[in-house]
Amino acid sequence: MAGGEVTDRLRSLWEQYAPRYDHDTGFYDLFLLGDSRSWACSQASGQVLEVAIGTGRNLPFCRRGIQLAGIDFSSL
Repeated sequence: MAGGEVTDRLRSLWEQYAPRYDHDTGFYDLFLLGDSRSWACSQASGQVLEVAIGTGRNLPFCRRGIQLAGIDFSSL
């Protein structure tokens, strides 16, 4: 498979999973990660690039005043 075909296949798989992502991740946040998401996001300052920003689960935990840019593989 050529690089573009692999990328298209991976994007298709991820977009199929994307609607369930928040539900599944909520389980991990609750039972495994605890408050680590809020702690990690509170450490950010200045200009921040969030790679794989997804549905924005980290946004409520970001400090005021940061300059945040986000990218994601999925178009959803």
